[in-house]
Amino acid sequence: MLPEINGYELLEYVKPMGTPVIFLTAKDGVDDRIKGLKLGADDYIAKPFQIGELSARVEALLRRYGKINKKLSFADVEVDPVSRTVNKAGVQIDLTVKEFDLLVELVQNKFETNK
Repeated sequence: MLPEINGYELLEYVKPMGTPVIFLTAKDGVDDRIKGLKLGADDYIAKPFQIGELSARVEALLRRYGKINKKLSFADVEVDPVSRTVNKAGVQIDLTVKEFDLLVELVQNKFETNK
């Protein structure tokens, strides 16, 4: 339950931006699910849920939107945007969220400027 606005109202603002939407909510009634999906949500998950199911649904949604990137490689560095892992010469490198996101941007930019 969001303060000052409900998920259905928020959906009206987010959907026009082309952002995929998964409702993650305590409302588990069939009518609530139908309403969310008919208003434009891409998926609807009621609490409680298993994190593995949420992860699988996010990956499926990203595949449908064509937003899952394949592994990126540069020199001896391999970046996997899906599992958010980085390997350098076969050794996994631990990065913070910001470091990882920055590395992805840099490697993707390197590929785009070399085309």
